[in-house]
Amino acid sequence: MHHQRFGYWGIISVPLFIVGLALLASNWIDGRTTEIAFTVGLMVVGLATLLALGSDAAGLELGSVNPTVEQSNDPTARRGDWLPQGIMAGFVATTLLTAGLMISYEVARVAGSSATSASFFENWLWSLTHNPVTETARVNIAVALILNFGAGILLGVLYAGFIEPRLRGGGWWKGTEFALVPWLLSLIVFLPAIGGGFLGLSLHAGPLPIIGNLILHLIYGVTLGSVYAVERWQTESGVPDDDDERRVLDRSQRASALGVAFGLMAGGFIGEAAAGALAPGQDRLLVAVVAALIGSGVGFMLGSYAGLSPEVHRQ
Repeated sequence: MHHQRFGYWGIISVPLFIVGLALLASNWIDGRTTEIAFTVGLMVVGLATLLALGSDAAGLELGSVNPTVEQSNDPTARRGDWLPQGIMAGFVATTLLTAGLMISYEVARVAGSSATSASFFENWLWSLTHNPVTETARVNIAVALILNFGAGILLGVLYAGFIEPRLRGGGWWKGTEFALVPWLLSLIVFLPAIGGGFLGLSLHAGPLPIIGNLILHLIYGVTLGSVYAVERWQTESGVPDDDDERRVLDRSQRASALGVAFGLMAGGFIGEAAAGALAPGQDRLLVAVVAALIGSGVGFMLGSYAGLSPEVHRQ
């Protein structure tokens, strides 16, 4: 007997999309253009993930081998589970990068000084947190977070689907090599485009934009490569021992990716609808973004647990 195409995940998605449509109507009536775009974005993420991963995500046919996890003898072939793993790896890596960015910003803000008696290093730190780039991000922090996570997950998918199979070495080393490309692009394309100047020199923070950017991208790359190679440390031998173990890993990875997407939707919708009660006086979109990130983390954990639960075999 075949499994229903979307199974439990399809059932879970129905109330989420209904709430999303209700929020769209409310935002449209109130003229909240930014919130409309945010809500549509969440729904697109959920729908795209469901269409890409929902098929047989709740379980696999007894005695069958899921073709999405069959391995190829071609060393340059991408893994069958590249999409869910790329989504998860990109999300986790972006989360750590964002945490590192926030910590380093706070350290620079506290330690920096613009006083005439301050050292050049303290002046650099002050300039690093007081410039047009950081001011723009501070004013539009919700949009900045959305773009940051969107780009991080997209890079994770790009790495998993097209770059990782062509690299050699361990997972962390592959991720490090890959991260050097977005690091260079951020210095020669992104920073100049938003007013930071070539290599961030217009920030007047010395070499700190170059060094800080490198450290953050290395955090992203090492995490991305390590998480994408998760199959090697999810099993005792480093690779799945048999088809049953491979099915369990595939189911866990798919469920985790779906959990991230639906957790993102649920958290974002809750944040939008209850922003006034959750954080009175705060920007509604910012509350929604933070709630979406929290929801995605919870969804990841619940999805992992659901995916590793014993498979129900059908006769």
